[in-house]
Amino acid sequence: MHARQLLIIILVIVLAFFAGAVPGIAGSRALAQSSPMALLGTGFTYQGQLKDGSGAPITATCDFQFSLWDAAADGTQIGAVSAAAGVNVAGGYFTASVNAGGEFGASAFAGESRWLEVAVQCSGDTVYTTLAPRQALTVAPYAAYAAAAPWSGLSGVPAGFADNVDNNNTYTAGAGLSLAGAQFSVNFAGSGSADTVSHSDHDHWGQTWSGSGTGLDLSGGTIGVYARGSTYGLQGESSATDGYGVYGIVTAASGATYGVYGVTASTAGRGVSGYATATLGVNYGVYGRSRSMGGYGLYGWASSSTGANYGVYGLSDSNTGYGVFGLVSTTSGTTYGVYGQSASTSGRGVYGYVSATTGNTYGVYGLVASGNGRGVYGYVSATTGTNYGVYGESASNSGYGVYGMGSRGVYGESDSTTGRGVYGRANTLTGVTSGVHGISDSTEGYGVYGWGYYGVYGESDMTFGRGVFGRANASTGITYGVAGISDSTEGYGVYGWGYYGVYGESDLTSGRGVYGRAAATTGVTSGVYGKSESTEGYGVYGLGHWGVYGESETPNGRGVYGLGSYYGVYGRASGTVGSNYGVYGQSDSTNGYGVHGYVNSTLGTNYGVYGRSLSSIGYGVYGYISATSGSNYGVAGQVVSSDGFGVAGYTGNGVGVGAWSNSNNLIEAYDGSFPTGTSRFYVENDGDVFADGTFNSFKISALDGANHVLSSMQSPEVWVEDFGRAVLVEGQAVVTIAPDFAGVANLSADYLVFITLEGDCQGVYIANKTPTSFEVYEVNGGKSNVAFGYRIVAKQTGSESVRMPDVILPESAVEDSQPQEAAQP
Repeated sequence: MHARQLLIIILVIVLAFFAGAVPGIAGSRALAQSSPMALLGTGFTYQGQLKDGSGAPITATCDFQFSLWDAAADGTQIGAVSAAAGVNVAGGYFTASVNAGGEFGASAFAGESRWLEVAVQCSGDTVYTTLAPRQALTVAPYAAYAAAAPWSGLSGVPAGFADNVDNNNTYTAGAGLSLAGAQFSVNFAGSGSADTVSHSDHDHWGQTWSGSGTGLDLSGGTIGVYARGSTYGLQGESSATDGYGVYGIVTAASGATYGVYGVTASTAGRGVSGYATATLGVNYGVYGRSRSMGGYGLYGWASSSTGANYGVYGLSDSNTGYGVFGLVSTTSGTTYGVYGQSASTSGRGVYGYVSATTGNTYGVYGLVASGNGRGVYGYVSATTGTNYGVYGESASNSGYGVYGMGSRGVYGESDSTTGRGVYGRANTLTGVTSGVHGISDSTEGYGVYGWGYYGVYGESDMTFGRGVFGRANASTGITYGVAGISDSTEGYGVYGWGYYGVYGESDLTSGRGVYGRAAATTGVTSGVYGKSESTEGYGVYGLGHWGVYGESETPNGRGVYGLGSYYGVYGRASGTVGSNYGVYGQSDSTNGYGVHGYVNSTLGTNYGVYGRSLSSIGYGVYGYISATSGSNYGVAGQVVSSDGFGVAGYTGNGVGVGAWSNSNNLIEAYDGSFPTGTSRFYVENDGDVFADGTFNSFKISALDGANHVLSSMQSPEVWVEDFGRAVLVEGQAVVTIAPDFAGVANLSADYLVFITLEGDCQGVYIANKTPTSFEVYEVNGGKSNVAFGYRIVAKQTGSESVRMPDVILPESAVEDSQPQEAAQP
């Protein structure tokens, strides 16, 4: 009796793993359900996976009906239906008890073939759905019959048992068995030890183990671990401060190997997706590192030869985040924060796109701490086609396609005879646009170079202001207060060059070298107009109390009109002291000109008005408006040619164009048809600069010799920053803040310090920040000796409370004050 009972136990344990599959119920198992200490019951466990018509796993509460049949189709039902109500189905998987009440009858499993039919009704269903085909029951359910089988129904019975008498009454219990009297029992504690036995329906699902060392070590085979789930195929987690959620390592020293390799077949899937849930600190969604001299910290490859795909694609939802951020910590060498290269004739070395329509966004943003590094460097090796080393585009009306900030925000240079150092073009015909906006402190540089309807446009609302004011302080050399050039036959330039373009001189302290007045209040009038065809002539020449004085009462008259081969009008004020004028022009007409110069010739280098002064405080051309109100202009230049300049200033070693103002803005610039338009740029007399656009500069690259644009960063607050380097000694350092930086930064308030380590240590933290110094310590009491770089960011003194203040833009001039095109005399 004991041997037969032990045989049943063994069969139940072993054969429980062999059950057929029912379509729609994947991996199902039918197991005997009983205790080895008593007679086996009639019930058995049925497990399976339930999916809907599209193949998706079902999660719901369902009712099942199981019926037993003597044939795979049609046939006769054995016994009654066995029902299992309220079965929990999770991710398609379920477990149900079948025939627990003996619904199939006592003789259901007498050795004949049997088939199980399953019907299911889940929450929301109105009727039961019968699953097909029926499932053929195999060994495990028939173990119930073996519990009551007679000796005559068994095969291979030993001779000693044929008489129903057990002749051996001595037994020994092995590992995992208990012996009490003449009865064996199995320990079902399920602790996982080698001397215990799990229940026959045990599958470890949902269990948790903990311990130390390696949790699971697998070796051999093609796949070390294969996991599949409806949400996560494999999830790794680490609570250590320097731990890895998932850590992959390839020990092979050659070949195209992958530490972590992810593949997705979804059109919107991610091969590898990293997510940093912490809202503070420097964390990484995906972090890559390579120690190879030619390796890649992070390498992305889009192998498709068509379509809008991305080798590396970065996305940030933060209003101060970075879609892609590149940082090179080394402070020497030719390094690249982000390096992009394209061999395509229409490719982009680096392409940045910001889809946001508002906010301070950046198409491409790069930062590098190296003295020879590049924040953003793009290189196109193709020698033909329309390609871009760096190409930036922003859809935001306040965004930046490319934004540069520094000693040269954007610097460009071209060695080509038809090239452009920096070429900017604003295609849109409306809105606040800038072809190129630049500033230069160089004695040979160009502060602003413009291409369009107005080369340079200046406007002033002040009674003593200058729309464009040029001053040459040098007392020697060929200098120009304001220089203008126009290639258009109808353009106006103000340019000084040669003997006398326009020259006025007066011996009296209050005299006028040239004075012209057109008294008519309407019509095309000229306060002074001169023309000379002679190589030695003067268009207008005046000498005396009034070098040249002209007045006209007719609507189309000229106060002074000169015609000559050499000088149309020549004025000279020979007085060596006092405010005298070589040429002085005045007009009372609403459309008149105080001084008007016109050149008929369409060839040669000629000048509408030419002014020159040898005095150390003189003016080549000086315009003065005595009116205390209205939109008027000290000097106004207009040009029609697309290559011309409304006003141009040139000097060999002085200032090209200078601006002064006692109470209003120094410089204002507008976009639109003169004199109306939208304010784009202005400089207040306290030095504050405002622009509705991007601060750019251009610089030639020492790597490829090409010109590249650099754009400045902007901030909603007024910050100043300083950089330096120091060394941890035994895990600590005291850094003294430079006094000159402390003179402009408010270090009494809280300021920020950023550390860049230049060697290996456990990490550092900042402590004891004072207006003169701060301290750096290695975490966990470390004692490392390592160099580091630091960056201090603080509020500018006097501007601590400033944050995105409202601005009132200057108003453009009124339409009826626009100078009209003068008729040719």
